[in-house]
Amino acid sequence: MLGMCKKEVAVIIGFRDWGLDRLSVALRRMRQSSIGSRMDIVVSDYGSAEAAEVKSTVEQAGGRVIRTERSGPWSRSRALNAGVQGTSAPYVITTDSDMIFSPRTVEKLLALLATHDTTVHLVQCRDLSSRIGAEQAEHASMQELEEDSFFRPRWGMGGLIAFRRADFNRIGGYDARMEVYGGEDIDFAQRLVRSGRRLNWVDDPEVRIYHIWHPPTRDAVAADPVQKAAQDKNREIMLKDVSWIRNFNIGYHAEPVASVLIATRNRAAYLMDSINSTLSQTVQDIEIVVMDDGSDDETPDILAEIDDPRVRTMRQAPLGVAAARNKLVDAARAPFVVVQDDDDIMLPWRIKAHFEAMSAELAGTYGGWVDFDNITGETQVVQGREYDAAAFMYASRVLAHGTSMLRTDVLRRFRYREFLLAGVDFNLIARLSHAGYQFRHTKHLHILRRMHGLNLTAVSQGNQKNAATRTVRILQQRDTSSHANKLRNDAKNLPTTRCHYVDRLVDVVLPYLPDHLMHRRVTIPDSPEGQIERAQDLIDISGAKHITGWRDAPDLVLDGLDLASLARLRRAGIMFSVAPAPSETVDGNGNNEFQSLEAQILPALPSSGLIEDDAINLVTICRIPGLKATASDLGQDEVRSRVWSCGSDEHEVRVQTVTSIKDALLFMSPDDTAISVIFMPSRTADMVQTPAVIA
Repeated sequence: MLGMCKKEVAVIIGFRDWGLDRLSVALRRMRQSSIGSRMDIVVSDYGSAEAAEVKSTVEQAGGRVIRTERSGPWSRSRALNAGVQGTSAPYVITTDSDMIFSPRTVEKLLALLATHDTTVHLVQCRDLSSRIGAEQAEHASMQELEEDSFFRPRWGMGGLIAFRRADFNRIGGYDARMEVYGGEDIDFAQRLVRSGRRLNWVDDPEVRIYHIWHPPTRDAVAADPVQKAAQDKNREIMLKDVSWIRNFNIGYHAEPVASVLIATRNRAAYLMDSINSTLSQTVQDIEIVVMDDGSDDETPDILAEIDDPRVRTMRQAPLGVAAARNKLVDAARAPFVVVQDDDDIMLPWRIKAHFEAMSAELAGTYGGWVDFDNITGETQVVQGREYDAAAFMYASRVLAHGTSMLRTDVLRRFRYREFLLAGVDFNLIARLSHAGYQFRHTKHLHILRRMHGLNLTAVSQGNQKNAATRTVRILQQRDTSSHANKLRNDAKNLPTTRCHYVDRLVDVVLPYLPDHLMHRRVTIPDSPEGQIERAQDLIDISGAKHITGWRDAPDLVLDGLDLASLARLRRAGIMFSVAPAPSETVDGNGNNEFQSLEAQILPALPSSGLIEDDAINLVTICRIPGLKATASDLGQDEVRSRVWSCGSDEHEVRVQTVTSIKDALLFMSPDDTAISVIFMPSRTADMVQTPAVIA
């Protein structure tokens, strides 16, 4: 194919209804380049009204067109991105449709790009006067152009930027949020610098670009409120967005932007929840690398069944979590590593939040988390604190390692300490902190942290605390006592960070609890791309609750989808929203779920073995929508009283031991707001298969 044959360098020009005469002149003069056929000239036509005329003009001048059908606003960013995506050249030059290049400009820029692989090159534009328009510029000599031109200030970089295709992919291209023009070039260059590249303004008499004169457009743009608003938005993005990786899931990232690393051993019951929640991220340009640290349960079989090219698996003899993570870090392909525990659930916005908070001076970002009881679903929000040395060393619950994203190169330098039997996470962050590295809280909750009997922290809590204490003491030896005292005092006054969605925990965060705890509702809006039809090919929709219409666009509403289904939808690019399924879900007979349960239970009560003198657990459920609270979950030997506190909501589950069914009735009053009361034996061994329910 003509367009995709191998070229050494591509010159990309964004275009839309902007002076075919100037474009024609610029292309014909570019074809006089000393580099000849080694150059791919691409005009990215972003919806010009006269598509055929544009194509003819470009091809006659020796270039080729990549057409984007677009009737909405002009976007120089998206036009340039489409052009870069349409070439396979390893080096790229972006420019405008009214620029004349001197004959050796492309050749010399290519030599610089091939020699200096960490440098981005810019050329200062020279503006031609009104005496040299398109007609005159076609035949003017280089000396005439040089003598007529005057320098444009360097604060604008849009005339020409030369870069490696790999660097474009690494940062996600020009920011696709930007429309019209203005600011996208400076933003692009700044992000390249934040990613570790260096800017070089080329000062060479044989490297010149000249801007063909045309009537100025600044006043017309300023008078158009739509275009003016777009430029104001561009400026805000350029000045305020400190991240450098953009345009997730648009296809500009040839390599993963983040490597999610999971070390696991004998967690077959929880591992797929962790992996599926990662695959459900709003950022899909990721890889997942799993290290099986010598599992002897079903873990190898589970990993072998995963059918997603983004998931890589490794296996080693049981050497411990530190050794497993070090091997994972060595295997990571992305510049950032996301630490994910094998029993936790990643909230879908986590990776995007990491990158939105990341800036050049940081070693990593982290967030808050929600602890949940794997049996009862009881939750506790831990928002974390803003990071500094005092916070981490002397305050509690500042940062959970499983909520963090770190630079891969930093982790490869410091590594996890494999000789430690416990506290390897704390030790790593403490050493990074003491070395001067900085971290930033994203102001988001990142994970649902599963609390169960096999948690590493729970199993070896004493060892974890002792290891942390030893780490702090070792680092304190390098500080003066006065400095240590100052850090300790500073830590006492550190406020808790306020995370997004804390006041909407029930409807935004808890729907991602494990399937055995959450009955969720998923809504898939229809779209011109046929989202609903595509969803039907991926998941079982036989249990669709109902389809509603809104402005003639139906929504598919499904109750009871599992985490694996969410991952399949996300991978396919299908938009959806998740919420708790309402408690008034009805069965085929029109009963709500508690009425349905009552109808099943009461007939079995005489044969249940319960008598008036049995000691039982009285479980009063003021239901959180969607939260599953089953008899098998709540039946425990010990006396408990558990309460969910979810923001301003007053949903709770109360568990109280009473001496008999007769006495249990004393707990029920006419004012009781409980939806259901479950009676069951207080001893697990005596529990009947199906509890008795009075609704």
